[in-house]
Amino acid sequence: MLTTICDGNLEVPDFGFPQNTSTDTLKAYIHNDPILIKGERQPGEVASGLFGADHRVAPSSAANKPISASRQLQSTHKNEIFVDVIERLTVLIASNGNVIRSEIDGLMQMKSFLIGSPEIQLGLNEDIHIRAGVSNIGCNNQVTLEDINFHQSVKLNEFDNNKILKVNPPEGEFTVLSYHMSGDFPSSLPFVIYPYIEEIPDKGQFIIQLKLECDIPSKDHVVTYVTGVGESAEYKQSEKAVVWKIKKIPGLSDVTAKFKVSVSDWNKKNRMEIGPISMEFEIPNFVLSHLQIRFLKLFDREHSYVPLRWVRYVTHSDSYVVRLI
Repeated sequence: MLTTICDGNLEVPDFGFPQNTSTDTLKAYIHNDPILIKGERQPGEVASGLFGADHRVAPSSAANKPISASRQLQSTHKNEIFVDVIERLTVLIASNGNVIRSEIDGLMQMKSFLIGSPEIQLGLNEDIHIRAGVSNIGCNNQVTLEDINFHQSVKLNEFDNNKILKVNPPEGEFTVLSYHMSGDFPSSLPFVIYPYIEEIPDKGQFIIQLKLECDIPSKDHVVTYVTGVGESAEYKQSEKAVVWKIKKIPGLSDVTAKFKVSVSDWNKKNRMEIGPISMEFEIPNFVLSHLQIRFLKLFDREHSYVPLRWVRYVTHSDSYVVRLI
């Protein structure tokens, strides 16, 4: 089959007609409309601190909506812009509860479905402090970002004094900024696990009790997936681990589980084989760094419209490990 490359894009003939296989071209014809979530906030409800007006929350798949090449011709086109603040946690906690390592890798993503080339202004926390390099010294309740990088379309002439980013967003999705944070955070870690291990040598058993505390605001909830040692859950022979699943845990609450482990060949070294515990979770409407969008403003002299503006805050576990020994 004959193929050609034109301007970096692969073309293949289909019944004699050249077809462009570029992902950016093809995704324009796959549509997935966003849906408003009905929960604690009703659509259009005013919430303070965001955009200075509306606060709307969209499901994770909403930002996957494609950009149509002929959108300027569509009278039904919705002018929308999505902004996501996403953070991934890397945490290592010793068996005595001391935090050995705590890091955040974060980014702010924007996806634009706006007509024309408007200027977007993003107002961030007024207490943001930028620090070069990595340090283990925290700043009390201050949003201290390290190794911050901005997209080439971001103008920083008002950032130092007013913490305002000016952006002329390109079509599609791009990273407005990425950042790192280490050491002490403005908030405590979202989860703490208190383990208790009892040895019963004459029966060749360990009794393991785990208490999981969720230390985030009570209005939020977490979908969690915890891997630990014990029973009363699905045992995975290949990994020699038990999976403890918690569908949802409210903030400022705790859950407890007790597991019994039987060992056929008992010896003192068996205890060293217990653990560690690793956690996988997603926390909606919450970021540990306290990075916030104070407002989002749009300026377009050529077009007159009021766009839909969506914002999301999500925290994921990258590596969240608690040692038992």
